[in-house]
Amino acid sequence: MKIPYSLPLKLSTLLVAGAALSAVIMMVTLNLLRPAERIIYLVTLVPLILPLGYVFFWQRREKKQQQHSPHILAFWQGVISYALAFDIVSFGWKKVFGLQFRPVPLSIADIPTGEQVPSWLMWHFYGYSHTFGMIVASAQIIGSFLLLFRRTRLLGTIILLPVMVNILFINYFYQLGIGPLYQSIVLAFGLVYLLLAEYPRLVTFFFNAQESLPAISLGSNKIKNAVRLLIMVLAFGYIYLFYLRSQAARESELYGVYDVKSLRINKQLTSLKAMGQDSILNRVYFDDGNACILQFNSHKRRLFGHYDYDPQRKTFKSVFNFISDPTGDYMPRRKTDTLQAIVTRFDSGKAISIAGFMGQDSLQLVLQKVR
Repeated sequence: MKIPYSLPLKLSTLLVAGAALSAVIMMVTLNLLRPAERIIYLVTLVPLILPLGYVFFWQRREKKQQQHSPHILAFWQGVISYALAFDIVSFGWKKVFGLQFRPVPLSIADIPTGEQVPSWLMWHFYGYSHTFGMIVASAQIIGSFLLLFRRTRLLGTIILLPVMVNILFINYFYQLGIGPLYQSIVLAFGLVYLLLAEYPRLVTFFFNAQESLPAISLGSNKIKNAVRLLIMVLAFGYIYLFYLRSQAARESELYGVYDVKSLRINKQLTSLKAMGQDSILNRVYFDDGNACILQFNSHKRRLFGHYDYDPQRKTFKSVFNFISDPTGDYMPRRKTDTLQAIVTRFDSGKAISIAGFMGQDSLQLVLQKVR
């Protein structure tokens, strides 16, 4: 005689099935009809609630004929698999046809990156590489196809779950809205349900399967465990040292973005009216990793170097050995320049004066901190 399934299992199965069906309806409704938000939520709520009413029928049916209960469970797990496959493969085809992971609209592209909302920053990133979008689409399409067959359902779940969990985090942390967030929650948790449904097979595969190669012996388990611990500690240690160096740069009193308010080269004052010229220094960055960047009216015209600053002596030295290329990235310079100067801070640290030499030329700068 079959052991009756627990009520929590039945409720969770029907809840996931209802949520998966509601996600499908939301997807189709949004893409084809585009109704008002209230109508979407109302239509989505119906398939979310109705399957829960089935639990009473399932309970009564199981008491009378327990042998039918596995068939009922298999049916609803099939509904979950098919609904998830339809929804996920739809997102895959969207990417194939350029409806997702595409370049952002021109009006958005013209907004400075620092002023854009998180969702558009995300689309900037994912819209950059068409190949990456096709890889994600392939995983969604292939994984969804595998969900449609009972023998390959677990493999499809394993392929899709990392993709959909990543998308869930993106939708939440980049604030893509309640609709995409709901979709990703349903899809991710639906896949988790299918994964847990195969719990015995997973335990057998990961913990009970026989190893094909012999274990490496280091004399004793204590030595092997010590080596394992050493790997973790060494990795943590060198990254922590890197972190301390990075923090030291951030804590520098110079750290920030500065506009050039006054510029003298060889004691000759450069008119601020000439700032529109490409060769005029207009902004200075003291950035992470003790980076010093001199900008000449465009991010495509920059000198990049690293600086050493002694806050006690107020001495400053920076070697500029990189220059920006036409794309805004950096490439090595054929000839480096070294700026050696004395730094004076005033206006409560919001402005600084740099006076010294860069190569053979004397240089005097007055900088105003903007952030």
